[in-house]
Amino acid sequence: MTSRTALENRPDVLWRRVAPLWERAEEGVPLTPGQAEALIEAFFRIGVHPGTDPVTALTLLSRAHRLDAANPKHPYHVGLLYLRHGRAEAAVRWLTAAAALSPVNHRIWAHLSLAYKRLDKLRQGTQDYKGEHGRRAEEITGTIREGGHAFDPDAEHSALPLLRPGECRWSGIHDMTADGRLRGNTSARTRDTLHAELAEIAGLAGRRRGGTAAFTVLATQWLVYGYPVATVRRLAERLPPDDGPATRLLHLVCELFETDPGALPARLTDCLAARSLPDVLIALIHRQRLLWRPLRFPDLGGHAAARAFTDGDPDRHVKAMGAAWRTLAAAPPQPLEDVPDEPAPAAAPPTAGPDARLAELEEAATGLGALRDDAQSHAKHLASQALTDEADFATISGDQELLTHLLGRLETLRLEWLEDLQRFQSTEPSGLVMPFDAFQRRLTDCEAEFQEPLGGVRTVLKRRVEGRLKKRRQEFSTVAPAPSPQARELDDRLTALEARRSRGIQEPGADAPPRRAPTSGWRTSSRGPTTWALCWRRRSTGPRN
Repeated sequence: MTSRTALENRPDVLWRRVAPLWERAEEGVPLTPGQAEALIEAFFRIGVHPGTDPVTALTLLSRAHRLDAANPKHPYHVGLLYLRHGRAEAAVRWLTAAAALSPVNHRIWAHLSLAYKRLDKLRQGTQDYKGEHGRRAEEITGTIREGGHAFDPDAEHSALPLLRPGECRWSGIHDMTADGRLRGNTSARTRDTLHAELAEIAGLAGRRRGGTAAFTVLATQWLVYGYPVATVRRLAERLPPDDGPATRLLHLVCELFETDPGALPARLTDCLAARSLPDVLIALIHRQRLLWRPLRFPDLGGHAAARAFTDGDPDRHVKAMGAAWRTLAAAPPQPLEDVPDEPAPAAAPPTAGPDARLAELEEAATGLGALRDDAQSHAKHLASQALTDEADFATISGDQELLTHLLGRLETLRLEWLEDLQRFQSTEPSGLVMPFDAFQRRLTDCEAEFQEPLGGVRTVLKRRVEGRLKKRRQEFSTVAPAPSPQARELDDRLTALEARRSRGIQEPGADAPPRRAPTSGWRTSSRGPTTWALCWRRRSTGPRN
């Protein structure tokens, strides 16, 4: 029987073990590969330990990076360290270095986008800053959510992921997006957008580690920022059943937001005494529910001026004091209403068998692929089309707006079909007529087509078409967008594909939309469908995406 020893993570023990190795390395004494690897790993573990002070952590992680310059985890954690301490510019440099070492790692790119957002916030209002860091952050976030890998639109070639191409490979990007939106103004419009994001995060809870805890954190923020508790209660029903600490905390916080205001102080006192919630969270709940009036006088300057007033027209002071009184005597704000829950989608009609179901999926993949290619061709045409007068500007701007909206719908439809195919893969193909090998081959090719991302089309629209329009927007500011017939035809084709999926498999003899002629192999990327499928299933030996 093989005995197993837990990995050592205690900083003091690790340091005692590797300090002699570091002294030898500093003196120029060669280390064996095993000794060098142990030294690098010890520096990394001490550096990321929560008990290590920031200066020591930065020193050790920098040493680990110097000794192992090809490993992205060292500059990545240095970037996180700078990010946690408000050094956004340094965080961008280190996270960019990490992304260069692991160019398709969505987790690294997600934190780089966060660093750009922080840097954008710091640069707002400074001279000559035009918001380029904010735009870069949005571009990175959009690429991650779409499952893309082309983070540098100017590069001729981009690395391709070995694992799950075309999918978002780090679910934390959804938490980041929702957290950033929660920090904005509380409004009904923001509520509706946030509801969709929280619903997605609740749906992911059962498929990722710590999913319930992630939803609990965001749901608590939702309540503290003034959004309705009924929405959280309803979304919590989608969480996997358990009675862990995250679930208990979520229900306790919801209960406190549902408690009658008269009984709330006693309940908060009990929570404080029992230490069932963090002190800061108890204070935030107390402020949100009971302290709706300002804790300071709204206009101290106006108050001082009114007290010093002796002669003249008092109207200005009366108005200032009246406004202050209305603020101080304001009634409790009306809570936002719950978001209406969407009805459950109707069950798909039963299929005639795996052969018919595969044919439907292949037809959908063919239609989506053709529409994607035609949209990209049209976007490239817009990037080179002459822009000389109002008619040109109206057509290009109209097509750009329509294609941007179309891409969002197309991505949603692609992911829906991909989920259908993956569910189909997990079922036993009972009643299969075609040879099983042919069935598997066609299924793999179909999956490869659905995996194709839309990032290239979006990049052309954002960088090239939008850049051209921006230069002439002031000149043609009064011109209304007017999409061309070609763009409207693309929109009609997408509408037909959406309607086809909602209908499910058609009955024999029903009219089917025109289908592109099959080729010798499904047209996917330059790597080919089989290569994509093999890469999707290959175990990655690099950092997790």
